[in-house]
Amino acid sequence: MLLPYLEYFFRPVPGYTRFAQPIVEALSVRSWRRDQAPPAPRSVKVAAIRRFASGRPNFIETGTFYGDTLAAVQDDFDRLYSMNSSLASHSVHIGVSVSIRG
Repeated sequence: MLLPYLEYFFRPVPGYTRFAQPIVEALSVRSWRRDQAPPAPRSVKVAAIRRFASGRPNFIETGTFYGDTLAAVQDDFDRLYSMNSSLASHSVHIGVSVSIRG
């Protein structure tokens, strides 16, 4: 499915997150439910994290791209950790302001 890849291509465009991203997410969920092919949409991943990690104090994420998952689950955990192995993804992540307690 092409939608998840288009999202990351258009993500830097001003206004994308506010206006187009919800539409792309809804289309991605619809397509994923039909095909069950990876990658799962962000909202499906966040729901799985919330279901399986309920009651746990810490969340550790590897491979953060824009910090969307951290932002989505920040109120569900006491501490959030994000680990990246490349400087390129680190510089992208730094450009996004995510309020993280910890």
